[in-house]
Amino acid sequence: MSTPPALRLPPELDELIFDHLSHEKGTLKACSLVCRAWLFLARKHLFEAVRFEYPGWEITPPQPKPSAWKKIRGRFRRKLRRDSASTTPITSGKMPIARSWVDFLRVDKASNNVLRYTKKLWFIVPLQKSTIGPPVGFISELFQRRPGLRSLYVESFNSYNATSSTLLNVTNLAAHISSLRLTSVNFPSIGNLMGFLSSMIQCSILVMTGVTWDSDDSSFLQQQLSPPPIRKIELTSTDVRPFYTWLQVKQALSVIEAVAISHHTTENSEYENDLLSHCTSLRTLSIYTCEPCFPSIAGESSTFAKSTKLMPSSDVGLYKLYKRGDNNT
Repeated sequence: MSTPPALRLPPELDELIFDHLSHEKGTLKACSLVCRAWLFLARKHLFEAVRFEYPGWEITPPQPKPSAWKKIRGRFRRKLRRDSASTTPITSGKMPIARSWVDFLRVDKASNNVLRYTKKLWFIVPLQKSTIGPPVGFISELFQRRPGLRSLYVESFNSYNATSSTLLNVTNLAAHISSLRLTSVNFPSIGNLMGFLSSMIQCSILVMTGVTWDSDDSSFLQQQLSPPPIRKIELTSTDVRPFYTWLQVKQALSVIEAVAISHHTTENSEYENDLLSHCTSLRTLSIYTCEPCFPSIAGESSTFAKSTKLMPSSDVGLYKLYKRGDNNT
């Protein structure tokens, strides 16, 4: 007696089902356990966005010896193999999360089969002088194992201290990133920051909030550091001046279509006006400001609005200008 052929849903229907369940992480995990044929599709959605977060410690543990890292790596490799049938044992909200550098070691060669699905990576690492950091090159390896990565979010990363090379080591490894967001990140110098940005050769969206640097050395302007093809740039609580100078020297302002800046210092006003006047393709301008000074900002922007044919729109603490026809999109 012959065995009847197994009945399977068309792959197109599988895709529709999982697209519908993309925000139901618990259901996706259950599907991957019940039906092995759905494991691939479940992982594709579960690991599309991954969040790594380092905890804050009231008492700093001692720095581990190199031999300790090897033992920890081996222990978590073995655990990862045991858990290979599942997605991830540690979760927070809708995204997988690693809670310490020790847990970062779950991201190893054995997990390449799930990391290759990652398109968005949140990297929240409040590194300070006393914080235990990962081995040299660890973050570089992390990026190499994510060939599909398109969006990178880095928050609370003090790159000046003991692990200063960790963030900078991703240079030339993240050339495929199209969206970069840096929040409360410190660099050794403005040149280091520009070098980091120039490695993002496909980055079209750049958002920086509270980005600082310890040295204002402008020698980077003489180096062959070309800015990425930025179409949207947002600078809040970040000095506008060096970015304006860099983008102007490299003739990269004319292709920018959207600008968002925080207007709270007089010294930045001149640079902001010059920056905007060179953005000849500008379609959307957002100016973040405190409510008391909002009327004056609107007045200062009126001349610019007329010259660029942008139409004003407002909200509490935010003044926006849109190109005609764009304010409803």
